[in-house]
Amino acid sequence: MAVGVIRFDDPAGVGAGWASYNGESAFRIRSIGDLDTSKQWIVDMIYPAYRNAKLWNIPHIKRMDYLRVKPGALALELGIDGNTSTKLEKLSGIYGKTAQILTEKYGIDLADPSPTASHALKSKNPPPTCRVSPKFADAVANAVIESTQESQNGTGKSGAGTVPIGASYPRGAYAAYLLSQPVPTNVDWSPVRLGGGSKKIGVHNGKSVRGTEDFIEKLKSRASEDALFFEVTVLSMPAQFAKHSTFGVGANTARRWATLPEIVHLSNFAYLELSGGFRTGMTMLDQVSDHIDPTISGGIAAEIDWVSRCLPRTQDGFNPIGAYLRAYDRVACASAANELAAAGYQIASFGTGRVFVYANPNDSRLDEHFLRVGLMPRPIT
Repeated sequence: MAVGVIRFDDPAGVGAGWASYNGESAFRIRSIGDLDTSKQWIVDMIYPAYRNAKLWNIPHIKRMDYLRVKPGALALELGIDGNTSTKLEKLSGIYGKTAQILTEKYGIDLADPSPTASHALKSKNPPPTCRVSPKFADAVANAVIESTQESQNGTGKSGAGTVPIGASYPRGAYAAYLLSQPVPTNVDWSPVRLGGGSKKIGVHNGKSVRGTEDFIEKLKSRASEDALFFEVTVLSMPAQFAKHSTFGVGANTARRWATLPEIVHLSNFAYLELSGGFRTGMTMLDQVSDHIDPTISGGIAAEIDWVSRCLPRTQDGFNPIGAYLRAYDRVACASAANELAAAGYQIASFGTGRVFVYANPNDSRLDEHFLRVGLMPRPIT
């Protein structure tokens, strides 16, 4: 099953507009009544307007981020120009191929009432059953939940004449990288105790704290077998990093825990105190490479896949695999963000394979910097 794209003449209303299905010629519609209900349609409309129009209650009309990348963002990213009908034809062709890949390779039924394709795919990737002693089950759940963060936000006021401009890692390659990393098994949880009750590591006053290198190497040696979650306090961080990497800024909950990948990353520039933690085993995800298609549509489908594995598995947000995948993602994005910040750009946010900076749209240097850090530049216009 493929999908179509619709855009109403009134961006905030439901009425006449344009539609295109699976890359075919766009056509005018008088209302949603002109849409074939046996097909799925992505509506190019911001979510508040979508909700107010009660389109969420119509099974064959999907919200604009159903396939992760919104139509306007995808058009901007790929340099798709032209009038509305031309844009919709190109976008529906890309989305149609994405839908085909999701159906054939991932087994998604696009008629599923889930709010997004990632939610629909979540049931296809069930996590292993959690096995943990009742005496510290709540503490483990809290450690995992507080280690999970989707997006890191910057701080401070944006400069005059600047707007947020984003760039992404190539989706397919990035998904392949993330999904090839080891992830927690979620079984046989046990406490991790530190000598003396805590350990201070990292960088303090511009110098590496004594014992940091040996401690980090010891933890890394366990990384292929143990997924590690530590209670952490950030004692200090240099201003140039605090502007965009202050611990927990952008999280949905107050954070006092972090996974090993994030601890290793933070220890390169921040002064940390660890206060023990928990461990579980490590494993690899199955048959990931068999699913990834090398096309633009395949990259979108692969991003939907890895994001689906990060979605909460319980009402309170517990998902150890998601905590680790999100940590790998933030660390990779932070690497690019650090270099862009060093080049003089203010970081707006980063996560899910993207970095947003505040910049003048006419900045001729920006795309050179995006390329230098491995991100996709804006299309040439």
